[in-house]
Amino acid sequence: MRFVRVYQPQSDFLEVVSAEDAKTRFAPLHSARLSLLLTQKAIGSGVGARTSGEELLEANQLLEPLRVAVRKNMNANRQP
Repeated sequence: MRFVRVYQPQSDFLEVVSAEDAKTRFAPLHSARLSLLLTQKAIGSGVGARTSGEELLEANQLLEPLRVAVRKNMNANRQP
């Protein structure tokens, strides 16, 4: 498990590598859920919440939301 911060869209993730299939998936933390407008699948997430396989996202599921958030932040910085 590894902590990943993507600065431009202000999003934090936990990178999780499965022991079963060696696939890398990502658990979006609160900042990523807010910034990328991701829906929360778990009831009662927060301190002590566990992440199930359904809550983990593949990298390709995150690319478009990350692009949108980066574009939005870049446009906000260009306007005087």
